[in-house]
Amino acid sequence: MQLIIKIISILLFLQVFNVNGADVELESKYIELSTDTWGLTLPESWKPEVIKGGVRVDSEDEVFSIYVSTYNVDTPLSGWAQRDLEIVKNSKHSNLENNFKYMQETIDLDSKIQSFVLDAYDKKSSFRIYTQHFRMGNKLVTFSIHDYWCESYEKSVNFTQELLKGFKIKT
Repeated sequence: MQLIIKIISILLFLQVFNVNGADVELESKYIELSTDTWGLTLPESWKPEVIKGGVRVDSEDEVFSIYVSTYNVDTPLSGWAQRDLEIVKNSKHSNLENNFKYMQETIDLDSKIQSFVLDAYDKKSSFRIYTQHFRMGNKLVTFSIHDYWCESYEKSVNFTQELLKGFKIKT
């Protein structure tokens, strides 16, 4: 997998979002990360780092991290989403210090790109993990957003939705 990083300048009207009590201005420069299976556009201030199997991108204030990985898999399509959901729950959410509540758990097997979403929130630790897996034949793309200081679930969801607008699966 080859990761391509581009910096794109785009003229936009500045909008201000309030995320977890802090005003966040949309930037006019963006980075574009892409592979043969996915693309991600983020504000230029986000810091990408290549990790095993993919990329980690941290927000400037390091409150948010995005993880994207691509895998070649040989497991059957039948039942993959339920298996992967359990793997995610037993790994990312199994730390005894956390008390995750599942806010969203959906599976879409009716389209060409099969997917599932698992949104977990630990209010006591102010920690949220939004995870989405995409399966296209023998390719699996995993996408996660970690909000390490999630004081408001609703504001975190709104910010996550803005980030998701910049993520595309290539078919």
